[in-house]
Amino acid sequence: MGIAVYPRLNELLRAHDLTVAELERRIEGRFGLQVDPKTLYRLTHTDPIQRADLEIAGAVAEILGVGLDDIFDVQVTPTIGDEAQASSDLTSEESRHLAELFDRQATAGLAAAERVELELLVEEFGRRLHERRLREIADLRGISVEQARSEVAHELDAAVQWWQRFEADPENRRTLTASVRRRQKRTTR
Repeated sequence: MGIAVYPRLNELLRAHDLTVAELERRIEGRFGLQVDPKTLYRLTHTDPIQRADLEIAGAVAEILGVGLDDIFDVQVTPTIGDEAQASSDLTSEESRHLAELFDRQATAGLAAAERVELELLVEEFGRRLHERRLREIADLRGISVEQARSEVAHELDAAVQWWQRFEADPENRRTLTASVRRRQKRTTR
């Protein structure tokens, strides 16, 4: 399993209509902590982080009235090399054959029949992985797998509808593009 921790301070600052400089002043005023602005700015980036100053993160949480889980988004992802995970999704024979096909594809290319085999194995892996993830969601939520399937489908539909509404308004695209450009300028300085 891979673990990535994404800071969410930028979203929180926007929601609270605060700047990093104002947050820094509030932390120093309320807790007497000398805060290096770089520490706070790192928490506004969207890239995953490996280390964080928990004293500062705790002060940020207190100032903003949120929990640490609101400041950090922890995402766990399965990795291909994780034998326990892979074996629960494909049999060892299927996994071995899939690896062989990927190797051949990378070195010599695949014949048409082998490409079809590869596509079918990847599709089957995805189906089994999806079913396993549904079982995990059901366990976490304390519901049946069928209820989890229904809730996940509803959540996906809601996300797709949101995205379609977002895409339909050209102003959203301009705002997003401008935001990305500002971030790129800040990171290249």
